[in-house]
Amino acid sequence: MGQPWTAEDETQAEYQRVKRILADLLGRVSERLYLCHSELAVNGQEQLGPLLPLVHACISVVNEPVGSGK
Repeated sequence: MGQPWTAEDETQAEYQRVKRILADLLGRVSERLYLCHSELAVNGQEQLGPLLPLVHACISVVNEPVGSGK
């Protein structure tokens, strides 16, 4: 039958869910997507979630000089 659900399975499922949401969002964009990010949540706690690494990746791509070869 099936295998027990592990923490790694949960992490992978969350990653796939975020990936599907982003792919759907980007599929609806015709020209641009403006990304707004805050370090703190509404309750004042630091936001640490699956989107944070993607936000940091976007920031580095946006700040990368044109023609840098990356």
